[in-house]
Amino acid sequence: MPQKSTNMQIWTKNRKRTLVSALGFLLSIFAILCAMFWEQIFDSIMAKEMVLRPNSEVFQKWKNPPLSLNLDVYLFNWTNPADFKNHSTKPILEQCGPYRFVEKPDKVDIRWNPENSSLTYRRKSFFYFDINGSNGSLSDEITTLNPVALRNGSADLTGVFNVYTGQNDIMKLGQMFSWNYKTHLGFFESYCGFINGSAGEFQPPNLTPKSIVKLFTPDMCRTIPLDYKESQEIEGIKGYKYAGGQRSIDNGSLYPENKCFCGGNCVPSGVMNISSCRFGSPVFMSYPHFYQADDFYLNQIEGLQPQSDKHEFYMILEPKTGISLEVAARFQVNMLVEPIRGISLYENIPRVFFPMIWFEQKVRITPDLAKNLKTLPYLLLGGQIFAGFLFVIGLILLCWYPIKYVWSAHKIQEVKVYASENGKTINSKQSELKILESEKKTPDSSPLLEKTSQPTPEIVLKSPKSDKDVNDISQK
Repeated sequence: MPQKSTNMQIWTKNRKRTLVSALGFLLSIFAILCAMFWEQIFDSIMAKEMVLRPNSEVFQKWKNPPLSLNLDVYLFNWTNPADFKNHSTKPILEQCGPYRFVEKPDKVDIRWNPENSSLTYRRKSFFYFDINGSNGSLSDEITTLNPVALRNGSADLTGVFNVYTGQNDIMKLGQMFSWNYKTHLGFFESYCGFINGSAGEFQPPNLTPKSIVKLFTPDMCRTIPLDYKESQEIEGIKGYKYAGGQRSIDNGSLYPENKCFCGGNCVPSGVMNISSCRFGSPVFMSYPHFYQADDFYLNQIEGLQPQSDKHEFYMILEPKTGISLEVAARFQVNMLVEPIRGISLYENIPRVFFPMIWFEQKVRITPDLAKNLKTLPYLLLGGQIFAGFLFVIGLILLCWYPIKYVWSAHKIQEVKVYASENGKTINSKQSELKILESEKKTPDSSPLLEKTSQPTPEIVLKSPKSDKDVNDISQK
């Protein structure tokens, strides 16, 4: 019976050791996998939350943005119109404004298209004049060109948008599929006429400095690419700034691949010919004050002062989610004025790209929304820390019994060495070792073997087979 009981104890101990070691091994493997794939798991969770679905929180904020949208309008007052026919005199312009309008946007006629995971809608906005945010009033008198040539701009030019919901591919969230039921608009040749880029509300997640942000602008019937410029911090959140440069508004003069944007009238770099999009009206778009444009345009006009901090088109995006932290959309409307035979009003006048008006719509994330967005990096970091904690626990469990065994063996070896140095003999067949000494302690006494006042220590070795002493070890 004692033998059977002892075997059972040994089996129980071995089983316990195996279970603890196996648990430690599994925890370590699980922790390593979590550390390796936590970012992908995090992205998957975020993707499910950001998909546009009926009645979801993201959908409600997309339909009715919680941010305050202000549209600032700047007009150019022509101070010397009487000298226009004098070719030696340049038009002198004076900027007036801003005239601020508060925009209340909405999406209407929403239709879900499950066959390609998209939705169709129209934009609807109401504008209210903000006298307190304006530098001027609606009764101000402005001298400029006759706008009849530009055609009445009250027509519905925003059109019908069809964008992806991101259900099948989160990288397509908010990206344009068609506009006015067309994937190629026909206003520009080749690939320049294809619909691509986002409608403005969403940008792809996991952005890098090599990413190119593309925006489809219905007012210009084309896509504007924005390139990475620098990193900036908005409300304590690190963001990537993507800005419009010369490539965005070039028509082939600097970048040959943009030649299809000429629209039949290739002009120096810096303005975009959108006359085909505007029913043949001689309208050219640029950045305000001809920022990033060829000096050819500035040399035609006096009173313009391009500055990057005031006239740059940019978006600052949180790279992980693609959420906009700050946006400054800035464009200028210019009219090409040139001599027209048979019309006395336009005879003997210089050929000039005449600035008429420029717009700025600037949006910045609110502190409340930024507070929620700030938690995302901590969630990502928290997952990595949790994986590290699990790995340490698993490693401890995995190595607990081996370390304990080595430590015990080391202690037994110390006892044997001590006994040998003091002329003692120890039989090594026993599993339990107890040393009882009666020698007095000396300055070189070991903490493992306590000495007493008796000259002869007694070493008792017990075998698991019997409770009797099996050996007497005595000092010579």
